[in-house]
Amino acid sequence: MANIKRVFMVWRYQTTLLFQDKKFYLVLIMLFLYTRSNLEPIRYFSDTVGVGVTPFTFAILMNGMLFPVIILIGFLFLICDAPFIQQGYLFLVARSGKIMWGIGECLFLFTTSFLYAIIIYLFSVINLAPDIEWGSEWGKAILTLMRTDAMEKFNIQDWNPVVVNNYTASEANLKTFFLLLLLLWGLGILLFGINYICKNHFGIVVGIFIILFDFALYNLFSVQYYKFSLVSLMKLSVIAGVERWSPTFWYAVSVLGGICVAGIVLIVLMLKLKKGINPENRRRQ
Repeated sequence: MANIKRVFMVWRYQTTLLFQDKKFYLVLIMLFLYTRSNLEPIRYFSDTVGVGVTPFTFAILMNGMLFPVIILIGFLFLICDAPFIQQGYLFLVARSGKIMWGIGECLFLFTTSFLYAIIIYLFSVINLAPDIEWGSEWGKAILTLMRTDAMEKFNIQDWNPVVVNNYTASEANLKTFFLLLLLLWGLGILLFGINYICKNHFGIVVGIFIILFDFALYNLFSVQYYKFSLVSLMKLSVIAGVERWSPTFWYAVSVLGGICVAGIVLIVLMLKLKKGINPENRRRQ
């Protein structure tokens, strides 16, 4: 019970700092405007044909080439200070111990990832207003865009029809949200661990490489190597199973989830083996 309280203390402290950080709100403003610019042609199409758009564009946007890259880079910018060794660090470690501090930071990264993914989804809905048509299916507007030449006429780019053709609207959005959550959390944990070991921000370089590796595969290598790209495994257009080489949804979950679990275990082991402030040691002295 005492360890749970220590983990919660670290989580609460970091969450409070997050909402006090101007960088958090700057990232949100930039993402809102970027999402709006991507959905502007959709709104113009909706106004032109007089048909509303259902609030399921999130999955389509996240399966593009450029949109997820910008979203992920925004997340890296948000958590670039990991492992958050700043003012108050010594106080937290002295009160919680290094291991509980590390677990609390991993829990904070999960919360940040979940909040970030929720915000991206909400932005994809809010920016459709007032052209939203509520429903449980893709809707006439999205289906028309995907199955006719309307996308070309209205200059709508980077929309992949594979998602619409192989998934229901609710299934596509739920699976995309879940995979994005695992990807964000995995990137956060990798960034935390690498920056902690290297004592610098080298984790950002690794994170950017992971994000851009999807571009490299698309332009330079065979699509069969998509199974080795974490960003590609977040895309339902890659794991739809329409090709023999396509990885499955559960393969993507096992890889992304496995990175999260393995990263947490390695962080705990690293903190356990490294000498430092620990409340149990302080009591013995």
